Amino acid sequence: MKGWGKFTKAQKAGMESRELHKLYRGHVHTRQKSYLNEEQYKKRMGGTSAVRLTIPALNLHHFNTATRCLKELSDALVELYEDKGMATESKLMLMRSMVYSTHRMMKAEADRSYSHEARGYEDFRGAR
Repeated sequence: MKGWGKFTKAQKAGMESRELHKLYRGHVHTRQKSYLNEEQYKKRMGGTSAVRLTIPALNLHHFNTATRCLKELSDALVELYEDKGMATESKLMLMRSMVYSTHRMMKAEADRSYSHEARGYEDFRGAR
């Protein structure tokens, strides 16, 4: 592409990718397909296509909590994956539920704004 000067291959690839994204992402058919895919995932699989996991990371207590919670989540997901008698849609709904439960547990254990009001910086309600 023109006007790129002296950039590394990775930088050029990134710039080209962003240009293509701008070109096609704004196209009405691309937006429509994206919307319809998301709606299909919601109907067929009982939720959205992604689940968020917030991990508080301010001190060693948060590190220990995250390590424990993520290990428990990992063990539960492996057990769920190996269950051959369950339908795929059910596994996906349970996976989302497990991830959300871990998300809430880590935020709740890290939130000390109720017991220590002076620690407002450790309030993780609404953190994303």
